[in-house]
Amino acid sequence: MLKLEQARIAETEAEAKAGAAAGTNAVAKARKELETAKKKATEATATLAEAEKTLEGKAATAYKPEWFYAGCLIVVGAHYLPFITLYGQPIFGAAGVLMAAAGILLPRFRPGEFATGGWLGAAMLAVLGIVLGAAHVARPRTAHSP
Repeated sequence: MLKLEQARIAETEAEAKAGAAAGTNAVAKARKELETAKKKATEATATLAEAEKTLEGKAATAYKPEWFYAGCLIVVGAHYLPFITLYGQPIFGAAGVLMAAAGILLPRFRPGEFATGGWLGAAMLAVLGIVLGAAHVARPRTAHSP
């Protein structure tokens, strides 16, 4: 009976060693897969960053560089439209529509001019700032509002 117990113990030890070896192999395999995944993710991120750098500023201006500021006017004008409901001020709607319209119409009526859109956008933003500042000053104050 003692030999039977010793045989069972030896068998259990052998199974434990085999399981530990298999576990070690599984851990090593998982680590290798993790390193491979990290390497692929790093490569994909680098490729994406390179693609962004390549496409940056080229989508609207690949063939017509003078469209750059016109495109900026459209983007800035469109981004003002949600402010109508966000801040409750309809002036943002007027500003957004005017900027987007200027961005669309500028290349049609002034083709070939690069800086005109930039100056027009700067003037529109300055006027918007003055109008919003005047509206803020004229706003009625209550005891709990700043």
